[in-house]
Amino acid sequence: FEHEKNLYLFERYCLTMYELLNSKVDRWITFWAPENYAMLGYLTGSIPPGVSNLHRAATVLKNQYEAHVRVYKAIKETTRGNTSRVGIVKHIHLLEPWHPWDRASCYIANILTNSSFYTFFTTGTFNITLPLPGKVGAWVKHTNPYAPKSLDFIGINYHSHGYMKNITKHVSNPSEIPTDVTGISVYPEGLYSAIKTASDNLAKKLNIPIIITQNGIATQDESIRDLFIKR
Repeated sequence: FEHEKNLYLFERYCLTMYELLNSKVDRWITFWAPENYAMLGYLTGSIPPGVSNLHRAATVLKNQYEAHVRVYKAIKETTRGNTSRVGIVKHIHLLEPWHPWDRASCYIANILTNSSFYTFFTTGTFNITLPLPGKVGAWVKHTNPYAPKSLDFIGINYHSHGYMKNITKHVSNPSEIPTDVTGISVYPEGLYSAIKTASDNLAKKLNIPIIITQNGIATQDESIRDLFIKR
């Protein structure tokens, strides 16, 4: 997904899957949290390909969004396309600055993982322009006027909230109960904010439904899971 010329391969793959399974499946998701792959693989470098480059991360993000639009359009042009519902999943991780001087980091993270998504799918414009002194910045602009017409629903994944510390470091509040995933604490109340964020920034504007596609915590302690569900 670093190269837009490769997107036809993904489109071809999706259409093949659609042709094989559309008689059994009526709801389709093109990408499951594309911002996670772009940020973890190309900014923090914590998953393959292990890159830390803001410009490349923004490019991968843009190309995934563009690929979704192309797949949506291709499916709708098939014989059964109008009876199928096609959407994308947005991972919502509520972010706050760890210290007052981390507000810039939080602002940048919000542009990358949230506002760029909402803006593209409501206006058709993708624009990440982030110069970073002493580091590789990002200058990625793209327009596809069909983007606001390319969602029949929005799926949201929510697990917790967190804090930005510097541009690539994510931390949790030590006063909260930790889970088995580093930096992820127990904060089920944030599901309300996650739904409201997706509603205000996208679903209401496009008049589409929200589906909660993932919610819960990673833990082997059933007492903590019980607490999460009750809260």
